[in-house]
Amino acid sequence: MGQFKILEINNPQNTHSDLTIIDFINNETEYFINNNIQKIAQKCYVSTASISRFANKNGFQTFRKLQQYVYEKNEWQKKHYRLSTGIELQDSINNITTYNIYAINETVQNIQHQQLEILVNDIMQANRILIFGVGSSWIACEELANNLQKIGVNIACNKDFHTQLLTIPGLRANDQIILFSNSGRTREILEILKIAFNYKIPVTLITSNVNCGYEKYLHNKILFRTLKQISRYSAVSSKIIQLLFVDIVFNQIIEKNSNYKNYIINGTKIVKSWNNTK
Repeated sequence: MGQFKILEINNPQNTHSDLTIIDFINNETEYFINNNIQKIAQKCYVSTASISRFANKNGFQTFRKLQQYVYEKNEWQKKHYRLSTGIELQDSINNITTYNIYAINETVQNIQHQQLEILVNDIMQANRILIFGVGSSWIACEELANNLQKIGVNIACNKDFHTQLLTIPGLRANDQIILFSNSGRTREILEILKIAFNYKIPVTLITSNVNCGYEKYLHNKILFRTLKQISRYSAVSSKIIQLLFVDIVFNQIIEKNSNYKNYIINGTKIVKSWNNTK
């Protein structure tokens, strides 16, 4: 399937052999579907027992169940995800639509309910929240900050990196830092993580990078899915998915606190009254 991944499993128990099997399934999907476990093991340079353990460890009762899942998902993706190689307007419309549909479907199917619940509760309990992201991730930062300010949450959100750094020493252990980053590995993100770790401030990273390498600094990590673009002129699908998380988190906060809901209702009335003023 090329760019479309069949398996994206975030399981800390997966070994190097398991990661090799995942890569093989994603890159040699047809071979995996059409051959027995012995041939696949030889091609992967792992044992048949390793493949069976991998299947059991990741929710499949048998190798055959895993193979059937791969077959069905591969057929579904071929039917629903088709990228164009042309340069006409319709090609661009098709490809941008495909990127976003893929990202939304894969993210929702693999959504981490527990991690999202933790973030919602952390936001509701924090005295102050710092939100930061660079590039297209700033869009999600600004949207989350604006939404939380509507319900009276104390927010620090500035596009200038130096300003954000100066804010961190004023935070405490019962505050929160929320970072948006597709790669999770930018210099700015790493610097904030290190400083926050020293100040014992909990950090949530929202990223598409399963293994960003900075997990030891994190209080919480929430993953989203994206599709590697043929020609990357902008971060297409990551923008949509980050905004999806912003809407989910804010909606849950409103649902959990009737006072917040009343703030929004009353605020909407004020805006409506202003708009009707002649």
